[in-house]
Amino acid sequence: ENLVPDDLNYSSDIFVHDLTTGETKRVSVAFDSTEGNGTSYALSISGNGKYVAFESEATNLVPDDFNNRIDIFVAPFRMEQ
Repeated sequence: ENLVPDDLNYSSDIFVHDLTTGETKRVSVAFDSTEGNGTSYALSISGNGKYVAFESEATNLVPDDFNNRIDIFVAPFRMEQ
């Protein structure tokens, strides 16, 4: 819970660490940077580093997620986001 500021959800999150800059970024957040309200796991990063994928039990990462199922998220990724 101490890798990034304001990590208060007490759930497993997905982080990416840039070995060049030393920056650590949490990627298991909503588009508005709201932290997930459930556990996220199973990170995968594309070979070129441009995309991340992970599974999550959080229901607030996207609007209208009411199916009560684990979701898989794939998103473009840049450390400077």
